[in-house]
Amino acid sequence: QEMNVHERNARWLARFGQRKDVRVEVCSGHGDWITTRAGRSADVQWIGVEMRRNRVALTWMKALRLNVSTNITMMCGMAHNVLRREVPDESVQEVYVNYPDPPEWVGSSQVLVDGAFLNDVHRILKPGGYLTCVTDDSTYAMRMCRELAKAPGLFKSTEASGKPFVSGVPDDYGASYFDSMWTNGAQNDRYFIKYSK
Repeated sequence: QEMNVHERNARWLARFGQRKDVRVEVCSGHGDWITTRAGRSADVQWIGVEMRRNRVALTWMKALRLNVSTNITMMCGMAHNVLRREVPDESVQEVYVNYPDPPEWVGSSQVLVDGAFLNDVHRILKPGGYLTCVTDDSTYAMRMCRELAKAPGLFKSTEASGKPFVSGVPDDYGASYFDSMWTNGAQNDRYFIKYSK
């Protein structure tokens, strides 16, 4: 286990050097959001984590086409495994979870945002770093909030009102496949959850 930590840290250093601002998107999907954000902020190192190989390839092709491949790295695999295997402690400024697949049924253990995931995110975030989750599934939004409430020492809400989430996303948040569905008429509510370490 100790050797794995050293290997992980060495791989990270070889890839990213001493980059100060590294941000991770979990569930990169078709790559619209991360490639847009990379284009806006060339000084940020973006890492996309996606479990489907075809989506990783699609995102990489978009990054090449948009000329943002120098500040995007894609990692393929289950988020729980990728974060543990590849990302050192306190190395990331922000983690974004955009439109994760909701559980197939209420009470399913097959869910991304659970206690283990939150512990991994807390470990990799720098002090004062942020976890942002966006979903269009109200049941999953409530489940994520319940998971966050179970670990009060890890994160605190950034909402001035103390609410666990708000409806809608900030105007400057960036576009994704799901946002294009929103603007084209398939309008589900969207829920924005932002917590700080």
